[in-house]
Amino acid sequence: MRNRIISSTYLVVAALLLAFYPAKSQVEMSLTTAIAKAMESSVNITNSELEVEAANVVKQKAAAYYYPQVNFDGVVMHAIDPLLEISSPGGNLPVYDGNPANLASATQFAYTPPSQIGLLQKLGVASLSASQPIYTGGKIKVGNELADVGVAIREEQKYMAENEMRLTTEQQYWQIVALQEKQKTIDGFRELLDRLSVQVDDAYKAGLTIRNDVYKLKLEQSQLALNENKLQNGKALALMQFCNTIGEDFDSTLFLLDHLDNFESPAFYLQVGAGYLSNLPEVRLLEKSVEVQALQSKLKNADYKPTVAVGVNAFFLTQFEEQTSAVNAFGFASVSVPLTPVWMGKHDLEEQLIKEKISRNTLEDTKHLLELRTAKSWTDLKEAYAEIQIMQERIEQATENLRVNQTSFDSGVVTLSELLEAKALQTEALDKMIEAKTKYKITIATYLQHVGK
Repeated sequence: MRNRIISSTYLVVAALLLAFYPAKSQVEMSLTTAIAKAMESSVNITNSELEVEAANVVKQKAAAYYYPQVNFDGVVMHAIDPLLEISSPGGNLPVYDGNPANLASATQFAYTPPSQIGLLQKLGVASLSASQPIYTGGKIKVGNELADVGVAIREEQKYMAENEMRLTTEQQYWQIVALQEKQKTIDGFRELLDRLSVQVDDAYKAGLTIRNDVYKLKLEQSQLALNENKLQNGKALALMQFCNTIGEDFDSTLFLLDHLDNFESPAFYLQVGAGYLSNLPEVRLLEKSVEVQALQSKLKNADYKPTVAVGVNAFFLTQFEEQTSAVNAFGFASVSVPLTPVWMGKHDLEEQLIKEKISRNTLEDTKHLLELRTAKSWTDLKEAYAEIQIMQERIEQATENLRVNQTSFDSGVVTLSELLEAKALQTEALDKMIEAKTKYKITIATYLQHVGK
């Protein structure tokens, strides 16, 4: 009696605790939300955005070469000895009376002692110059075009990173949805076993069946519990990976809202049209690579052309020991004509032109490979849809077989083993259908990515 009172007390306390600490509510998420979260949390996409930002900085830097280049230089010098020394030996100098005729026969002299003067020991120079390129053989223009292409390349790489993250998220999403659907088949099998357990126990107590049927049900329930445990473990691992992809903390209560039944036939997704390859980031990226090689050829050719620039320079010079200074300015024009590289650079230019041809050949070859990839994706899509149609027929047959066996078992015509086998066949067909629909969902996402949608 005392034990019953203690047990009742525990039950009351447990009920109160559950009332004050309710179970954690289920967290729901759609595919659209999952993709948005994955995009926000992806390190690859964030780095791609930074690469685009860096390319824009390079573009701004390249544009600065159109404007004058201004430089300021300042030098302060203190030498151990003067850089320039002026010495006088001294002696008697004739006194000039103003008459040139008497200069050679002067009778009076002034004595000058020997002297030595040092200059340029302490010196300060400040210079401000501005130089404007007039002609550089096209280097500045080509450099800016390369910077523009660099930005476009980084943007294409960012787009490819987004596509890859979107496809990865969809694949993981539908795999978890499949596990959620398989849980429903397990629940349906459990309901049948629970119902049969009551019937068989009553029949065994009434002496209408043998104890072996009771054992069979227990074994089936144990096997079902084992299968469910494996399913839950697999789902937990899949959720961990999925939460990591979308940048969220692991949550075992996460429930994905979309359903596998929401799809159309392959004809609905047919998106291939003329020129669809130009929508693919892989092609656009290779086209930019060809453009880069063509610009590099122009840049290489510009190395062997003259450069012309004009400018002005203003400077201030002071000699500290003499306390003298000077300010001056001048304009200048410069012409640089490469002579030796003209005949040596012919081979470099030929090499660059070959690289340009290689990039064009790679582009054309890749286009053919991408067309084959699209064709395969379309074939995979049709095969996956056909598999769903076949599995639908199999489910209908398995369900009808189960119904007949259930009716026959209730009438005592078939054995428990035959009924359980019929249910197992239906469960297997349902699981295969879930896998087929999951495959179709992933194949749709893959196909649409391969056609640039």
